[in-house]
Amino acid sequence: MLKTRIDIERLVAWALGDQGLGWTGRDSLSGLQALGTKVDNSLQGGGLPPPSASLADNEDAWAVHEAIHRLPVRVASLVVQFGRIGGRPDWSPDGYGHVSQARNANGTLKWVYENPKNRRSRRWPVMDWPDYAAHVERVDHDRARWADWHAALRLLAEALGDGRLRYHEVTGPAVAAEPWAGQAGPDPVPPEFTMASRRAAANPVYDRPGIVG
Repeated sequence: MLKTRIDIERLVAWALGDQGLGWTGRDSLSGLQALGTKVDNSLQGGGLPPPSASLADNEDAWAVHEAIHRLPVRVASLVVQFGRIGGRPDWSPDGYGHVSQARNANGTLKWVYENPKNRRSRRWPVMDWPDYAAHVERVDHDRARWADWHAALRLLAEALGDGRLRYHEVTGPAVAAEPWAGQAGPDPVPPEFTMASRRAAANPVYDRPGIVG
């Protein structure tokens, strides 16, 4: 039998979306949400809702469903979440950007002055490290989630490439593993503003004494 060649991302979207196996079972949305919070190594124990025979009669769709069922919970939830709608995780294509100068409540730029009593003295900009550090962490989180999703698709393609599919010949994901490759990295964030210590940093740390304004 001549098989249809298809990449794993499209195959998952077909099985979970077109064939309906990503929306099966009672309260499937809450079941999907539970996947993201359970600490487990598999979906055994009720993580993925069981398929309904009335929704899909293609044995390849069932094979895809079962292969997802055997993935680690954390990445299986991503495969289900995006596969059933034919979507992809956000990888923050705008990138890290650069740290900007902080502003006062009235919108003016913040400066630290060499002479606290003379606003005409030398001054240095106060950089908005807390906001930038939070942005860097969001970008890192998005790209880590993309990497998990892509790795899960590769695992699925390997599992389903053993001949179990009757109508399809699956290939690895066509989409890039790191679509952000070549983009500039983040500005180096001072240690005191990283996630571990940012909450304890109530105010920016300055290299020179003076007043802020």
